[in-house]
Formats: sequence, C-alpha cells, structure tokens
Amino acid sequence: IGIGFDLPIFTGNRQDRRLSASSARLEAERTDRVLRIRSLQAKARAALARIERLDDRIDLYQQTLLPQMEEQASAALTAYNNDDGDFAEAVRARISELNAQVELIQMMAERAKTLASFRYLTTDASNISSSSMTHYQD
Repeated sequence: IGIGFDLPIFTGNRQDRRLSASSARLEAERTDRVLRIRSLQAKARAALARIERLDDRIDLYQQTLLPQMEEQASAALTAYNNDDGDFAEAVRARISELNAQVELIQMMAERAKTLASFRYLTTDASNISSSSMTHYQD
C-alpha cells in the first residue's frame, strides 16, 4: 500500500514572484497617483495664472481704455454736431467703443470660466480672496 501526496518544498520561489509582482503593481499605482496629482496641480497653477492675466487686462480696459474711447467717441460726436467733424468718424469711434465693451464682457466671461475650472481643480477657493472673486461680477 502506498500513499502519495505533494510536499510544498520549493514554494518560496513562486511566492517571491507573486510578492514582487504585487509590489511592482502597488508602486506603479503610487506613481500613477503622483503623476495625476502633479497634472492637476499644474492645471490649477495655469488656471490661476490665466485669471491673474485676465484681471490685469480687465483693469486696463476698465480704468484706461474704455474711458478714453468714450471720450474720443463723445469728442467725435460733438465735432460732428458742430459741423466740424465727419459723421463716419463719429460712427467709427462709437463702434470702436462698443467693440471694446464687447471684448471686456468676453474677458469677464473667460475669467469666470477659468475661475470655475480652478475651483473644480482645487475644490478650495482660499487661494483667491473673496474681494477679487466678486470684483468683476458687475
């Protein structure tokens, strides 16, 4: 009478391979997570830089360009009313002023979209003061 069974004598090699494969998968997942976090951080920094550039441009339009264009359009209209200017020039000045206002509105919309993207990426709006968030909502 004989009984046969397998003895697990050399199972260490097989377990080592499983352990190293599991360790490699874990390290790959960690690396992938770090890369995703860095990508999100880079996108958030880019969005914040875009917001700052748009803030500068919006300030320029509101503080300098639009008032100058309004004065120029008023001067052209006054000159036309006094028979000193050309009607086409008065119309061109007013159209330029309106185009600048449209550009300002587009910049404000772009800023709002970029701010929403930044908030989505960070889920924390503490990096932007509440006054700068509401500064251009008018």
